[in-house]
Amino acid sequence: MVEKESPADTVEPGLSCPRCHMVQIAELPANGITPHPGYRCLSCGTRLRGMTATYAFVIVVGVALIAVSAGVVPIFGDDRDARLRGFLSPYLIPLYFIAIAYAVREVLRPRPRRTLTRR
Repeated sequence: MVEKESPADTVEPGLSCPRCHMVQIAELPANGITPHPGYRCLSCGTRLRGMTATYAFVIVVGVALIAVSAGVVPIFGDDRDARLRGFLSPYLIPLYFIAIAYAVREVLRPRPRRTLTRR
């Protein structure tokens, strides 16, 4: 038995599950992290990804923040770099890793397949 996300699951037309190939794909409701968390197959329960470009952006920015706050990449090449590192604080690096890990987990989820819809 597959648990549904909400009682009002409606099937999204034109999408199919990459695992079971069924066309019963419902959009997940918004949560505290993102307004569009992705989709769920109502047949097998597989959670499918949503906004890939947003997660890719989070990964790139997170890696850049880690590099700057660790002092690996100097931005200005003078004493302003030390002030910037103080602002970004190496103590925040674990938070950057958490954001990157969440984004990587979401990007690695399977993507719903587009199907041809007949009228």
